[in-house]
Amino acid sequence: MKETIRYISDFKYFSEIKSERYKSKVDMVKHHIRYISKSAIEELGDEEELYEMAKKLDVKYNSRVALSFNVAIPNDVENYSEWLEQVRDFFSEQLNIDKRYFFLALHEQHELGKELGTVNKHIHLVCNTITREGKRLRLNPKDLSRIHKNWDYFLHSKGYRIFKMNENERIPHLGVLLRTRKVKEDYKQMLQASREMRDIQRKLAENIEKDENIEKDLENVMELSRKLDELLKAYEEKG
Repeated sequence: MKETIRYISDFKYFSEIKSERYKSKVDMVKHHIRYISKSAIEELGDEEELYEMAKKLDVKYNSRVALSFNVAIPNDVENYSEWLEQVRDFFSEQLNIDKRYFFLALHEQHELGKELGTVNKHIHLVCNTITREGKRLRLNPKDLSRIHKNWDYFLHSKGYRIFKMNENERIPHLGVLLRTRKVKEDYKQMLQASREMRDIQRKLAENIEKDENIEKDLENVMELSRKLDELLKAYEEKG
């Protein structure tokens, strides 16, 4: 069976002007869309529709005029147009926001991904924060849990098995800033070790019924991988 990971980033709202170079929150949204479009392989959506709605939503100093997040998609995806449409429709349904107010940009790599020579396909999404009923979007932990669960179902429906251990290979290409050369080199070494252990795990899993000692070996490998994950998260926090 094909495999991929589940990765949906945090939902970030455009609700506060964070730099003097932005004239408005709508200007911030425009800057972000220009940024994600810069290296996009393919795009979907009419950003002008999104801007017009964002202007209408900007009525208070803390109004949330738009929402941004990104989603990892399987690396073997080739039909970009189809995936862009289906990802848009999925989140339009989950967030109860009209799909007219979505803009999506599909990327193959992040900057660090280029250094590591890895493919890391993902989609950046920007949408407004008004529901189909005209209410302000409000997401609670239960909503987020439902979205993640339904995204799992979506991936399964596409024939993918979710391989959670591989998630640490995707995180740095989806926004983690590794600023120093030393940190980057350390990260590369840990990433390589993680990949090697993943290969060992697969081989052990294939032969687990042939040797009663292999199950214990497999547990040791997974414990090492968990420790690596902790180190990677520590570097993420430093970023």
